[in-house]
Amino acid sequence: MQISVAGRTGRIDGLITDPTGKDFLLEHKAISHFSFEKIWKGEIPWDYVHQCCDYFAGLQDVNPDLQEGIILFKNKNTAQYIELWVSYFKPIDQCTIERMVRSTGEEIKINKTVDWPVVAESNLKFDAVREYVSKKEFPKRPYAMNHWRCDYCRWGALCWENYDTEFAALAESIVLDGEIVDLAKYYLETNSHLDEMEKEKEKLRTQIIKILEEKEVRKGSAGPYNISWQLRNKDTLDQSLIPPNILQEAKKKLSYYTLTIRQRKEKA
Repeated sequence: MQISVAGRTGRIDGLITDPTGKDFLLEHKAISHFSFEKIWKGEIPWDYVHQCCDYFAGLQDVNPDLQEGIILFKNKNTAQYIELWVSYFKPIDQCTIERMVRSTGEEIKINKTVDWPVVAESNLKFDAVREYVSKKEFPKRPYAMNHWRCDYCRWGALCWENYDTEFAALAESIVLDGEIVDLAKYYLETNSHLDEMEKEKEKLRTQIIKILEEKEVRKGSAGPYNISWQLRNKDTLDQSLIPPNILQEAKKKLSYYTLTIRQRKEKA
C-alpha cells in the first residue's frame, strides 16, 4: 500500500488486525546477526523508527486511530526474530518506543518517548539529500574510509576520490574539550601498559626458549602447563628477482589512519 507524507511516498509492508479489530502497522526487516544483537542490547535503529513514523503520519490521515505498529527484525543468520513495538501520535509528532519481544519469548519493556519531532526530522533529512543532489555534492561521510560498511559500496572508488586532499583540508590547532580529554588520557595510559607488557612478554619468551634449547626439548610439561615450540617457514618475495615494470604494476596503495597523542609539558 502506497503512503504519502510531506510530499514523499513509500510503500508499507502491511497492516495486521488483532481479534478485536484493531489495526497495526507491520514493517519487516532482515538484518545481520551483529545488527540484530545490537538492537536486543538496546541500540535503537532510529532510521527504521523514523521510516515507520513517516508511514504512521500518512496512515493517520486515513485512520487517526492507527497509532501502533511492529518493526519485525529477522536475524538472517539464525532466523530468530525481534518485535520492536512503537507508537506514533501525529498531532504532536511524537513517537514512543514501547517494548521488544524476542522469538524466544523474552520481553524488554522500554517505554521511551522520543524527545524530538520525528517526522519533522525526517523531512529535514530528505531536504538535505535533495540539496546535495542539486549541488552535485557528497554529504559528510558517516564512516572512516577503511570502515567495513564501505567495502559493500558500489561507489567506493568515486566516493573516496581525492580523499587525500579532503583530509589535508581538515582543521588544525583546534582546542577540544569534553569526553575526548578523558579518552586521550586513558589511551596514553593503556598504550603505556601495552608497551611494558610486550617488553615483559618478549623477555619471558626468550628465557623460556633458552631453557628448552639447553635441555634439548621440543615438547614437554612443566607443572600444570604443556609447553612446545615449533620451527615454521613462510613464503616471502625476493623483489630483486621481479622485473621493475611488473613490480610497479603489482603495487597497491592502501590508506589507513594513524593516531598520535602526546601529553604537553606545561610551562611553569
